[in-house]
Amino acid sequence: MFVIEKTDEFGCGVAYSQDVASNILNTKSGYITPFIDKPGDFFAWLNLNASAVRAHFPDFSMTIDSYAPRPLFGMYLKSRFKSVIKEAASVGVNVVQISAEVIDVVKHLGGDVVHTDCGVSLKCESVFLMCGTLPGQPLERARRRSMLAHPYPVSELPAIIAPASSVAVIGSRLSCIDAVIGLFENGHQGQVTIYSRSGFFPSVRGTQGRIVPRYLTVDYFDELLAQNATLTLNQLVALVSKEIAEHGGVVPEQFHVPAPPEDIVEFLRQEIDAAQQARPWQAVLYTTNKVVDKVWALLSEADKKQFLEKFMGVFMSYRVSIPVENAEKILGYLESGRLAFIRGDHRILCASDEEVLVAGAQGEVCRYDAVINATGSPRDVSKLDSMLMSKLLAHRTVVANPHGGCASTDRRIRPSTRVASAKTTCMCSVS
Repeated sequence: MFVIEKTDEFGCGVAYSQDVASNILNTKSGYITPFIDKPGDFFAWLNLNASAVRAHFPDFSMTIDSYAPRPLFGMYLKSRFKSVIKEAASVGVNVVQISAEVIDVVKHLGGDVVHTDCGVSLKCESVFLMCGTLPGQPLERARRRSMLAHPYPVSELPAIIAPASSVAVIGSRLSCIDAVIGLFENGHQGQVTIYSRSGFFPSVRGTQGRIVPRYLTVDYFDELLAQNATLTLNQLVALVSKEIAEHGGVVPEQFHVPAPPEDIVEFLRQEIDAAQQARPWQAVLYTTNKVVDKVWALLSEADKKQFLEKFMGVFMSYRVSIPVENAEKILGYLESGRLAFIRGDHRILCASDEEVLVAGAQGEVCRYDAVINATGSPRDVSKLDSMLMSKLLAHRTVVANPHGGCASTDRRIRPSTRVASAKTTCMCSVS
């Protein structure tokens, strides 16, 4: 089995690679595991490696309810990756790690040839694309020093953006929060402005733990799929409401889609207050991790389209919450005037290496020394900044899904994680 990784770090991916400690997880340490048969494995590893954890992250409070730095979670993943390689060797599977970027996969004699940028080509019977979230193409056709395609690694931002620079951050989800906190905690003195098309901002995580769902279960949705049944958005809302009530949450008689906050400062104050207690609805939304793919498959094409166009922004702001400590930092920056939040449509008028002009929803134009794109990975795969994905699309080895992402037209190239031991397999990370 060949594992090809573009970066220098195997096992952790871009999200958990070496970076600043202010990039923290949004899930409590006691509930994280990549292994279905080992609940709480991350916290168990923390306890076994307590001295090393304290040496690298002296300010981290190692408790079940703490939110660990993402680079610390990366240390854990790299450690577990090494363990998995040893386990594979014990059953006769030889894992070969190659530091390279995969630039193309081409069909050849009943298999596939994987081409890399270092000149190595591999003939494989199966290829698994473990791409993670890929960055989007530059906001401007010509790459400019003033425009960053993404904020990572955050630790390098101070070397790219001068401390007194005015900065616009495009997007208002987790990448935005990483960028803003990373800038200010590393000595940035200039004004920072967040631009959000939807106007939504992540909710703040309450004190609740995990739940065992009664209605939103894997078995229930598997049964619907087996019956070739469908599920409407209204039925889904009713199911979620029923689950929230089951776990002690307050459910209004009539469901209304929340509007974006008019006042971001007041919104954060209220969210921080509400997060001092359990918020059952968050636990319910979190438990949908196990069934979200099944739910999506049950929705009609019309409901999928409606969800993405009308409800995706609000869903993500409530579904992907942030820890209180990050919310308090953002609130502090807003109250001090160092950070501003602008909602509504916006567009980049022009850019040079020294400045960027951004037009807001009301036609106002603001000048910035730098712009950071923090909108995450685009749903439209044709807009990804990836040579491999561009070539796979050109070969029609994969095709763009109208709702985002892609589908493979070649049964040998797939997103599954099940590997037949008798085959030569290539697992490609193109992040």
